[in-house]
Order: sequence, then C-alpha cells, then structure tokens
Amino acid sequence: MLFILKEEDMEKSELERKLVEYVDSENIPFHMPGHKRNSAFSILNDIGRYDITEIDGFDNYHHPTDILKSEFDKASKIYGSMKSFYLVNGCTVGILAAVAAIFREGDKILMARNCHKSVYNAVYLNKLKPVYIYPDVDEKTGIYKAVDGNRIAMILKKEPAIKGIIITSPTYEGVVSDINIIANVAHEHRIPLIVDEAHGAHFHFSKNFPKDALEEGADVVVEGLHKTLPSLTQTAIMHVKSRFVDMKLLERYVSMYQTTSPSYLFMSSIGSSILCTNNSKDLIDEYCARLAILRKNLKDHLRHLRIFTENDDISKIVIITASTNITGSELAGKLKKSYHIETEMASLKYIVLMTSFCDDFGNYEVLYDALLKIDEQLETIEEISLPFCKTDNIIRMTPYQAMNEDVTCVDYSACTGLMAGEYVYVYPPGIPLIVPGEVFDTNVIRSMKEYELGGIEVIGLTKDHKVWVCRKEKYV
Repeated sequence: MLFILKEEDMEKSELERKLVEYVDSENIPFHMPGHKRNSAFSILNDIGRYDITEIDGFDNYHHPTDILKSEFDKASKIYGSMKSFYLVNGCTVGILAAVAAIFREGDKILMARNCHKSVYNAVYLNKLKPVYIYPDVDEKTGIYKAVDGNRIAMILKKEPAIKGIIITSPTYEGVVSDINIIANVAHEHRIPLIVDEAHGAHFHFSKNFPKDALEEGADVVVEGLHKTLPSLTQTAIMHVKSRFVDMKLLERYVSMYQTTSPSYLFMSSIGSSILCTNNSKDLIDEYCARLAILRKNLKDHLRHLRIFTENDDISKIVIITASTNITGSELAGKLKKSYHIETEMASLKYIVLMTSFCDDFGNYEVLYDALLKIDEQLETIEEISLPFCKTDNIIRMTPYQAMNEDVTCVDYSACTGLMAGEYVYVYPPGIPLIVPGEVFDTNVIRSMKEYELGGIEVIGLTKDHKVWVCRKEKYV
C-alpha cells in the first residue's frame, strides 16, 4: 500500500519556509545564481523527483565510462580543453585539487594577494610557501586592478624556485588581467598558470566579453557556473590544457576532494547550463545590447553616483558611492527597502550588481529608475583615499605554521606588530585583509574599523572587537 502524506501534515523547516516566502516575494535578483530563479532555464519545479544516486544506467562520477563520460567529453569539446571536470562542490574543489596536483610540501607558489580564501586554504593544506604579487588598487574605492605580467616576470627572476602561479581573473568587480602575457611568462619558466575564473564562466560564449583564460593560454581554469550561467548553486567546472600538469595526479585529487555522493541534479544542471548557453547566441547578443544601453544611460545621467567603467566584464554593474554622502552598504539598503532590488555585494565605497542572460530585461529599467531616484537625493563630497588599500603586510610565517601556533585574543586596536593567527576578511568577496603569519599594521586595523563603522561584517573579528594573534613569534 502506498502511503501518501498530505501537504497539510508535512512540517517544513524554518529554512524551507523562509525560502518559499522569499521566492514568492517581489525581490529582484541582481545577484547570483545566474539562472535568476527563472524556471525557463533550469529544473526548478518538483526538483526532488530528479534527485537520484548512482543507480544502474547512470554511470559513476569517480570512474566514468558511459553517460557521465559522454557529458564530460561534450563540455571539453565546447571549451576546447584537454579535459574538463564537473565540480559539484563548487570552485573550491577545483582550486584545492589543482594546487595539490601541481605543488609539493614546502614548494613556493606565486599568488596574487587578492585571491579568494579557497586559495589560501589550498596553500595551508599543502604546507606551501606563498610569494605574493600585489595588484595595484584604486585608492578611492578599494577596487583591485589587473595583475601586472611584467611584475610577475620580475618576481620569477628573483625567485627561480617558484613552481607555479595562481591568480584571480576576473575579479568580483569584473577586472580582467592579461592572461596571455602572464601565461607566456609562466611557460618561459616552464611552470603552469592556474586561473581562478570563478566569475567568468560566461566569457567563452560571446565576443562581447573578454576571451576566457583557457583560450588565452592558462593551464588550469576553474569557473563557477552558477555565478553567471543558468546552473544550480554549488556547480562549477575545471578545464585543463597543459603540458605542465600531470593529468592522472589531477584526476586523483579531484576524486579525493569531490564528494563520493555527487548530486545528479547538480551534474545535469552543469551539462544543461553549458548546452543552453552555447545555444543561446541570439539571446546573449540581445542581453549584451541591453547591458550596453543600461551602462551608457547610467554613465550619462548619474550625477553623484557613478558607474565603474574600468571593468572589462560588462556583465558586472558596479556603482561607486565614493564621492557621495552614503556608503555602498547604505545604497544597497535603499535599493532593497524601497525598490526590492537585491544586490550581490556591498562594500564601503561601491556595490556590485550581477546580471546574466537569464535576467528579466524589464528589471534593467527598474534598476535604472531606482538609481536615478536615489541619486537625486544625494550630495557630492570630496573623495578621500582609503587607508586600507595597501595589503603588502610583513610575513613572518607561512599560513600553515601560524595556524598551528598557540593563539590568544586581543583587542584589534592593540594588535599592531602582532602576528595574525587567523584570517580576517569581508565576505563577499572573501579576500583576506590579513593572512595567518602576517603582521598587523595600522592599515589593516584602520581597515577593520572602517568596515565596522560602515556596517559591514568583518569575519575573524569577534563581537567584542578582538582578533586571534599568535602567542609565540619567529621568523620563517
């Protein structure tokens, strides 16, 4: 006898109730995931019916020979990679696996200081010695600029023991580095380049966007499909095209870090989102045309706020508040309260609004009108350079060494000269203000204070304004 539970007898979790309530509301999503809750682009209705495990006929993720192998091969063909890996644990899995496959304990890794925390976790897990390259920063907004390939060449000349490079491109704000130059520099030194292209999954599918990192010569590229494509949250993909990467070793580490119970919902979402995007050229062209109009109108008509035009990825609408009498978090609050617009990220001096070809294009007019109305109420003030843009902190230990030292809590106003025992960062974007093993200076302390005063949560800072520092200090 089939037992059928009546809907009125099904107790919903608080999370489920809140999700249903939110989805039924009028909030407009200018944030990830890229499917924008538009069921036309994803399996979003009756989703539980498709949630299966590795039953007969559905292959084995960790040893694909049938339908999954075919899925992976199709993706590889579309992107032009030697091999593409579906990732159901997010970009983090790709980052961890790539770093583990390429480096050995004690190796030096050249990494951009504005990398995501997952890269620092990979450095910690593999007990690596990071050598940082510090991208320039816009001192009025705190937005990182592109990584300089010439600077990388200089560092590699001074540090010949470096075994590989990892950078983030595009950044959260849509700034793209010259991957071709950086890849050529890396290959001249016979080392691989890993690119965290989490926010650039859409690049491959339109000439309106920058070339993707794989096409530009990167060896390993990790993309977060859910960020800008119609794919479920937590889905990602990693592409490999390199003579400097041991593919068997990489496969081993992907299998280690990936769950042994991969979601078929996630994997089907990955495959469908790639095919959908690949077959949506006309829609993407229309989307880019509408984006161009929106960006031009904002540039021409905002008087106090301004749109950030230095980003290479036009899909990111970054609105600068630096010369106005409100902060980025206050602007995000006004958009949410008065216009039901959800932003992706709010910083002290700007907000990030994420778009995708799955948007309801009518919402672009809603956004434009909302920003103009808010802009009319603002005043222009003198832009002040931010003291916390500099991140070239003194390094006394590797992250692994520092995080295994005895630690204690001290008030952050009194931690100048002490060594961090834990990360301090704002999420999003997840770039550490300070890394374990680095020394607190006045710039970092003022940075934490500015974020606090601006109403932005600082992770790693306790409610009573304390940070974790190492009791014992020694040089590496």
